[in-house]
Amino acid sequence: MLLAIGTIALLLGLKLYFNARKMATTWMEREAKVVRGWIEEGRYREATGARLTRIGYQVNVEVDYELAARRYRNPLRLHFYRTTRDVAEQALARFPRGSSLKVFVNPEKPEEIRREVGWNLRTFLGAIIIGFIGLVFLLNGIGLLVTKGGGKTIVGGQ
Repeated sequence: MLLAIGTIALLLGLKLYFNARKMATTWMEREAKVVRGWIEEGRYREATGARLTRIGYQVNVEVDYELAARRYRNPLRLHFYRTTRDVAEQALARFPRGSSLKVFVNPEKPEEIRREVGWNLRTFLGAIIIGFIGLVFLLNGIGLLVTKGGGKTIVGGQ
C-alpha cells in the first residue's frame, strides 16, 4: 500500500513540476488593458479546521490583449482577500479601466492567462511537497519489503 501511495504521489509531484516548468518557460508575456473590474464575495474556512466559514473577496479584472495578431478579452483573477471588502476595493482601485498590466498567455490556449508565472518557490511548492511525500512513502514501502519477515532480508523470493 505504501508503494502505491508513494508512487502515485511521486508521479503527481513530477507532473506538477513539469507543468509549472513548461508554464514558466513557454507562456508569453503581453501587455493587457483593463476593460472592467469587479469583486466577488466568497466563503472560506480557516486553515485551523474551524467549522465556521468566513467571507472573503476575490478581486477580478477583464482585460484585452493580443497574441499572434488576434485580440482576446478574458477575465483575470487577481487576489483573494480574507479581510474586509474595503481592502478588496482598494486593491481593485489600483487597476482602473484603461490601465495597463502585464499578463502571461498560454500560447497553446490563448484565452488562458495569468498575472504571474516564473521560477519561484510558490510556483513549485505543490510539486515539491507532494513529490517529497511520495518519495517518503515510496522509500518506507521499499524498506518494509526489504525487511519483511522480522528483519530478514528477502533474497530470491524466499
